[in-house]
Amino acid sequence: MDDLDKLIKTLPEDEQRAIAARTEELVTAHNLRELRALAGRTQEDVSAATGFKQTTSQGWRSAPT
Repeated sequence: MDDLDKLIKTLPEDEQRAIAARTEELVTAHNLRELRALAGRTQEDVSAATGFKQTTSQGWRSAPT
């Protein structure tokens, strides 16, 4: 990980910010997947029950109505 951090620090500031933002998205998605699995719920179940949007491979979309 140390080598990766060093490599990222050599990149322009805007690319570093983009990497940090995408990393946060992936960590959040991973944590939500684990939480849904523990609760025995699918992404669609949670989205329908809460009214929150769900992620897709193309980005965000509205929750089903």
